[in-house]
Amino acid sequence: MGLCEEQKGRPCLVLLLCPNCVLRQWEDEAPRLGIPADNVLVYHGDRRRRLLAYEAWGARARASTVRAVEPVPFLCLTTYETFRSDMSNGIWRLRIPWNLVAMDEAHVLRNGVEKNLDEEVKLNLKTYVAINEHIFSRFRPCMLFITATVVMNHQLDAYSLARWTEMPRGLLIKSEWNNRTAMYKRSRGHMVAKHVSFIEVPPVPSITMLVQSMLRSDKESSLSTPAYNDLARKLKKLRIELSGQVRGRALSEAQRVSLKIARNAFLSAVTRCRRGELHPYFFEEKLANTVPNAEAPSALSCSSKRPPLTTEDIEKVLKEYPLSDCSKMHAVVEWCRNLTASGNQHRKGLVMCDYKQPLQILAQYLRESDLPRIAIFEHYGGGGRGNVTRIRNFQELILDTDNSEAAVLLATRGSMGVGVNLYSVQRTFLMNLAWSRADDTQALGRMQRPLVQKSHEWFATRTILDDSAAVHTSLFTVEEWMHRIQDSKQNMATELFQDSMVDVDTDDVDASPTGEIVENSIVSESNAKSMSNSLSILQDLLDSKHRHGAKSKSDIKMKRKAVRSESSGKKLKKA
Repeated sequence: MGLCEEQKGRPCLVLLLCPNCVLRQWEDEAPRLGIPADNVLVYHGDRRRRLLAYEAWGARARASTVRAVEPVPFLCLTTYETFRSDMSNGIWRLRIPWNLVAMDEAHVLRNGVEKNLDEEVKLNLKTYVAINEHIFSRFRPCMLFITATVVMNHQLDAYSLARWTEMPRGLLIKSEWNNRTAMYKRSRGHMVAKHVSFIEVPPVPSITMLVQSMLRSDKESSLSTPAYNDLARKLKKLRIELSGQVRGRALSEAQRVSLKIARNAFLSAVTRCRRGELHPYFFEEKLANTVPNAEAPSALSCSSKRPPLTTEDIEKVLKEYPLSDCSKMHAVVEWCRNLTASGNQHRKGLVMCDYKQPLQILAQYLRESDLPRIAIFEHYGGGGRGNVTRIRNFQELILDTDNSEAAVLLATRGSMGVGVNLYSVQRTFLMNLAWSRADDTQALGRMQRPLVQKSHEWFATRTILDDSAAVHTSLFTVEEWMHRIQDSKQNMATELFQDSMVDVDTDDVDASPTGEIVENSIVSESNAKSMSNSLSILQDLLDSKHRHGAKSKSDIKMKRKAVRSESSGKKLKKA
């Protein structure tokens, strides 16, 4: 039974909340599931227009639940920001009998359990209160939560999501939740040497890992234990100073502009600061002034070099530092060379990085190398006409099956990693690891869109530099450390939700020697993609709800699920 079909003479009404970056994707892919465009209401955009559209749609919805004379739009799409902004005018108090409320990227509602709440968390709590007061308490709909980031920085991230889910009530007591996480940590204590639990990894060791990696890049560099400890103390002090500077700049900017804009700017800056404190790439060029022998250009995007946020002139970098100085950049160039190899059937590739400058230097290296003919497209963010044209040309090229020309798209993760369809790309190279595996799988999901095309074979490549063999002070490089933290987050989410209805899968990527490529073949033959999974779950929930009737008070008790959006492909296997 399709979602758009009437059940028991009444249409199903679904409210779906999502971030703004994926709103268009939900709108575009809904008709491909058999949902007529007229049955989808996008509650977004101009305030006056969206209010009028929603009121008209609400009147039809209420009438249809009584008479069901004609089908009504059963799917209402809106963003978290729009939902919060319209709480005060009572728009969500309209008595629309929702059958299902779904929340995509539901991790934005986490962190509501700490005592000291920042403004961003308070906004999330307002969303929680609005849904509970205006929707759930009245109509008892099914609740569906879709997220791949159950745990980000703290185990309480998972707890705040668990409060919404159908789990044993005793477990939802905060003390019991903490006991369970403690048991998890003890049970994995004997594996800490191989799988570092992220809860025991404060920011400073990750930063120290970066310093060690940079020091190892200079064979003549050596630090005694006292000097190394002194350096670690300096780094800790620097981290605190930089954190204060970011927050101070955000506050000063907030005092200059209007309240609403200032609040958003401040929240954005503080969020970046909080993430930066946990990310070893936060220190920009200031770290080079603190750590000796760390002058190599970050633009070469290698963990044994300076972090990739330098302001050095690109032309200077290209002249003074040859390609051979960076094993990862050299690996990307060779990867592009393989796209042009004769007999290679996979000739359309995507190189993705968090930072723009490494991609700009890579483009220059590709143009100056002796590569055969290869079309290079660049997209570093923004909606300008030039960027839109380049993406359109690239999509036309990869969709042209008669065109055997090799092509590569260089794009930042922020510009092309979310809400974009690149469903004919055959090879992908991720130049750096994300702090969360969800970001990696989200980026890889751009290449396989089962609602648009047939399944096809594609390959994902990412490097994990391993030069720790000659190091006595640490077990891991920065990238190995980050990879193990990814695993730890994934394992903890699986452990904490093992009694609930969460389906968590992990991918296996092994660390390789420096400069070697770990290539993972992903054959996407199943329909295990996040968007199709999400809507299939919507359908299952609605079918179940109407099949059982839901007449008594106990029958209409909310059925809550926490659902992990699966990665875009089967389990990663080493090629």
